[in-house]
Amino acid sequence: MLAAVVAVAAAAATYTNTETVAAVEEKDGALWVTTTGGRERYDLATLARTEVAHVGQPAAAPLAVAPRYQGARETVRVATSVGTIVGTAGNGVWLDGPAPRRLTPTGQICGNHVVAITTWKQHTWVATFDRGVCWLDGDRWVTPTTDFRMANDLIVTPRGLVVAASEGLYVSKDGVHFARWKGIIDDGFNDLALVGNELYATMPGALWRLPVGKGARRARTRWKLGGAKALQAVAADRAGLWVTSEDRGTLQPIGDDDVAVHDRVSGLPTSWHIDVAIVGGQPWVATLRHGLVRRGADGGWTQVAGLETAWLLFVGADRAGTGAWVGAQGGVFHVAADGRVASPPVALPDPNVHVVAELADALWIGTEGGLVRATP
Repeated sequence: MLAAVVAVAAAAATYTNTETVAAVEEKDGALWVTTTGGRERYDLATLARTEVAHVGQPAAAPLAVAPRYQGARETVRVATSVGTIVGTAGNGVWLDGPAPRRLTPTGQICGNHVVAITTWKQHTWVATFDRGVCWLDGDRWVTPTTDFRMANDLIVTPRGLVVAASEGLYVSKDGVHFARWKGIIDDGFNDLALVGNELYATMPGALWRLPVGKGARRARTRWKLGGAKALQAVAADRAGLWVTSEDRGTLQPIGDDDVAVHDRVSGLPTSWHIDVAIVGGQPWVATLRHGLVRRGADGGWTQVAGLETAWLLFVGADRAGTGAWVGAQGGVFHVAADGRVASPPVALPDPNVHVVAELADALWIGTEGGLVRATP
């Protein structure tokens, strides 16, 4: 699938959430609704949505709490030929009246700022930084009720689906109920990695190692790494553990007591490292202003040439494990083992790409403005 998606135009489905309304206009015989997930057209006769352009727009400032619109804040109120149309922050657009009628379709993706994608219980799950987690059931998204909103990562473990959120670390066994991890009161979790029955979780000032199944050899551990105060991502396999930071580059724990630091002082172009993936047994690191760097078998680091931008947000191994997908402030790219760079010809709802997942059925691309599912 990789060659097909990279080389030829792909069929793509785009999922955005249009429940936060910025403007409403009656024009050319239709209602035009501008939302943070795109611009919608509603037929005046049926008030059904007939089309949507998945290009996000700035959100309008909420005007007032309006319990009649299921507790959402009202953002805009416009008199039209079909009645008063009310836009809300988070619950779509409504036809006002004694019994307000919601016009925005339900079953939408939970949020637009997509940061993680996985498959669990035969469904695609996403984590969003603005509205929690949700999963795709046919052509409709299902959003469980949770105590967190700002999700940063999610991963499947023997214990269930684990979510790293700004509000804490959560786990679910059924996809319906999410409970805070017992005994962990920390919040601000950023990233997750699993090796066997051991889960690694980063937060700005520390790295957690947690047993998640039978046979886990070590007890729960929380430790600081190399004096770093801004840990970001973690990648792990049975051969090693790599953690990125915004202040100390990439950190390589050696046992429980030592850590090797790979940063600007040791020869890398920057110490501001955003993400890391293990590709072919070696770490590939995404930096915010200096592109992609990767470590060779000899321990040396090289900078990858050919990317259209040096402002990266994500790196993840491709399905074959020999190359990597790169998300950037400016699109999505694939870097092969020999350094060749390609970009799939897929229209994105937003140019800032935070996650790319090459699953069995499709290439999934998460942006700050929605999710794309591309198939060859």
